[in-house]
Amino acid sequence: MAYLPVWKSVNLFDACLATSLDKLFINFKSLQNYAKLF
Repeated sequence: MAYLPVWKSVNLFDACLATSLDKLFINFKSLQNYAKLF
């Protein structure tokens, strides 16, 4: 059971990473839409 905290922090890290990737993807999409205006 000693590795449970490590597992939790890894899960937290994965969640943060996924969120940042989502934000990045959304930013990329909006950039594409922005580029279409020109």
